[in-house]
Parts: sequence; structure tokens; C-alpha cells
Amino acid sequence: MNIRYFYIASFMALMLVATYANATSTTSYTKVVHLRDGTMATCVVNGPVNGTTRTGGQSTLTTAQRNEAEVDATARLRRLPAHPKDYPTPRTAPRVTCS
Repeated sequence: MNIRYFYIASFMALMLVATYANATSTTSYTKVVHLRDGTMATCVVNGPVNGTTRTGGQSTLTTAQRNEAEVDATARLRRLPAHPKDYPTPRTAPRVTCS
């Protein structure tokens, strides 16, 4: 009887860990985005929070270009069915920096 409770508790702990790991946004990557006006932008998704890209340059994009680049850079994350809610929480929302 005790072994049965052990298996149930182990399964519940495994499911809890798997759910938490799936809910965090640990996917980190850099993407070069080609904008409609012909310019190129480099975006870091879920990278360092220092506000600059790896090259260290500040953003020279306009607000419209930055918005387009951020949407294109996070397209890969929207294909993952990890977040069933319409709006991600501040903990699960991607951090995007484009320049």
C-alpha cells in the first residue's frame, strides 16, 4: 500500500515540475529580421535584460520599425502551444530587444 502512495506522489511531483518548466519562458535566441522597408534589425528574445543587443549598440529603429521587428522576432514563440491564456503574465511574456 505504501508503494502505491509513493508512485502517486512521485507522479504528482513530476507533473508539477513539468508544468512549471513549461510555463517559464526559457527559450532564448537571436534573430535577424528583414523589415518591409528593406532595413534589417537584430532582435534578442529572452536574452540579457541590459537593453542592448550583443553588439552593444543602441536602437536606431523608429517605433513602427521596432514594433514590426518585435512581432516578427517572436513569431516562433507564438507557434508553441505552451500558454493557453490570451495574455501572458509578466513572468511568461517574452523580453525582446531590437536594434
